[in-house]
Amino acid sequence: MSITLSNEAEYTLYRAFVQTWRTKKYSYKNSARMDYGFLYLLNGHITYTFDGQKIEMYSGDIIYLPKGSYYEAEFDISLGEVKNYLVNFDITGGDLCDTKDPVLYYGDKMQVLSGYFKDVVESYSNEGNSLLTRSLFYRLLHTLYSAVEIKNRSENDVYIAKGAELLAGDYEMSVEDIAKKLHLSRSAFQKRFKSVYGMSPIQYRTVKRIEKAKDYLDTTDMPIKEIADELGFYDLSYFYKIFEKHFDVSPKKYRDNFKMYF
Repeated sequence: MSITLSNEAEYTLYRAFVQTWRTKKYSYKNSARMDYGFLYLLNGHITYTFDGQKIEMYSGDIIYLPKGSYYEAEFDISLGEVKNYLVNFDITGGDLCDTKDPVLYYGDKMQVLSGYFKDVVESYSNEGNSLLTRSLFYRLLHTLYSAVEIKNRSENDVYIAKGAELLAGDYEMSVEDIAKKLHLSRSAFQKRFKSVYGMSPIQYRTVKRIEKAKDYLDTTDMPIKEIADELGFYDLSYFYKIFEKHFDVSPKKYRDNFKMYF
């Protein structure tokens, strides 16, 4: 699950502060959370429980806490106090995300974002909800958005690469079946695939089949009809048409020219 910061929404900072926990639990089980929040864990371990599910949070992790959500936080104080930054805010004119549950969505393992949270918290402590504090808050939102986009894009590349592997390796497997294997709808898979590879899954598969055909022509004496059948081109005239479209030469002429030089 991911979170999107809407450019159309307006964000109003309420409070920004440091929390130090020496107790074991804090609960929003009986009353809903009143504000949206981003919590940055400076040190320690927190376990969030909602609807029977658990989210484990460690130093450097950031969690989004939605307004109206119900949950319980358990603090591991066995090794000392648990400390975090918390920035509470409200949203008008747009939604941050479509979930009512806490979402752990970024691990700041290099401590890059820690300074942005610290600036907002210290400014709020010294100047209250001033223009400077609000500008630092918006800088934090922008930085969070950029960091999440980069992380999501990287993860998306790896995830969709599995789809590309299936497209290139199994010519009988439909695009819809591949999408299901990746737990995506066909339309979502096609959209995400094109954003990574710059072409549709069908176009990608065709390119890979034609490239494989060229390899067969280069390295084997297989008849062209057998190569076409091997790669799932059961209409030989269509195979010729697609091959020539990609290489500006027919399969037969390509093989003949290749043999002339090698």
